[in-house]
Amino acid sequence: MMKLNSQCLLGLEHLLSNEVAHEKILGCSVEIGNVNGMLYRNCFGNIDEDSMVCLCSMTKPITSVVVQKLFEQGILSPKDEVGDFLPSFKKIKVAENGTLVDPVCPVKVKNLLDMTSGLIFPDPIYGNELAVSGLKTVYEEILAEFRRGIKMSYADACDRLAAAPLAFQPGTQWAYGYSADVLGGVAEKASGMSYDKLVKKLVLDPLRMDHTKYILTKEDITHVPDILIPRDGKMVVIPGAKTIAPEDNPLDEMPYVTSSGGGWAPEIGRGLYSTIDDYSRFARMLLNGGKLDGERVLSSETVKMYSVNHLTESQRGCMWDDLLDGYGYGNLMRVMLYPEEIHSNGNVGEFGWDGFLGTYFFVDPKAGIYMVYFMQGSPDFKVRGKIRQIVYAAVERNE
Repeated sequence: MMKLNSQCLLGLEHLLSNEVAHEKILGCSVEIGNVNGMLYRNCFGNIDEDSMVCLCSMTKPITSVVVQKLFEQGILSPKDEVGDFLPSFKKIKVAENGTLVDPVCPVKVKNLLDMTSGLIFPDPIYGNELAVSGLKTVYEEILAEFRRGIKMSYADACDRLAAAPLAFQPGTQWAYGYSADVLGGVAEKASGMSYDKLVKKLVLDPLRMDHTKYILTKEDITHVPDILIPRDGKMVVIPGAKTIAPEDNPLDEMPYVTSSGGGWAPEIGRGLYSTIDDYSRFARMLLNGGKLDGERVLSSETVKMYSVNHLTESQRGCMWDDLLDGYGYGNLMRVMLYPEEIHSNGNVGEFGWDGFLGTYFFVDPKAGIYMVYFMQGSPDFKVRGKIRQIVYAAVERNE
């Protein structure tokens, strides 16, 4: 039988209360649980149990489950070529040494799942000027059309990305980028369903995640918390409703162009919005081998794959220093390989992901726990590490 040490939990409450009191964050919520359900939940500051937070990239694990379900149904295969679903990818080029060359091999679905596709974000930090400038041009064209009211399916928007070159040959490196977003477009084409309906059918409805949505109602928007972000050298509060969409384009009137990876732009989509209760149900399903409250979402064998690293050591060497030390990657999530490299409690096979505005979760099958942390702002990764240490220290079992 598992329980949580109350003294350790007081330490967690002290840590998070201080973050709010010292105005480092506006608020947060945290849940710890096992396969039987919630063991601990608390909320601080401006985030409560009804808050609908922007998941940003924590949408990616949900996308991964959707795609794994399509694998189980025989609708998709990891070895399928992306170009079979998004035709522009059959003509995509690779930016190498300032010139465009043909890909040695096609981009495959498995490359999207593992972020080894060569698709990056249009940001100079990637160092490949030709790929970055090409993506920026395509991105701005799509955004301009959106602002003019031109409607396109999510898959069509993803297909447009192939007008820009890849940053490297598929399968040779790891780079965080539009892989997950394009994966959603592939799933939409393969299934014949719009991606939001696919997510609802395969994940949200079976798990009764009734407050997890792409498009929010006016009532939902009242539950979106304000965000604290750095701007021009000082911390600025952005009202939650204003972070969703431009004032002249209310979210509940937006045409459906969303994000399966949490990328794109504020006007087009930042992925899903969710509550602490909903996302914890998702995490508990993964901890419980793909099943929750009698409803099977994935097979237990499929869920085991989330604890397996998909990268070679060479690819793993491309991952972010510090933030992902000790981790591998696969299925749109980090997976722990070497706990000693991050000087943190945890077990080989622990997996999870996070989001740009501070959301974070992990599932540890060996420890038998999950943890979900919600905030909205600029995340402090040191604080996140402290939360992990306290959570693991709190776990007690009666032998």
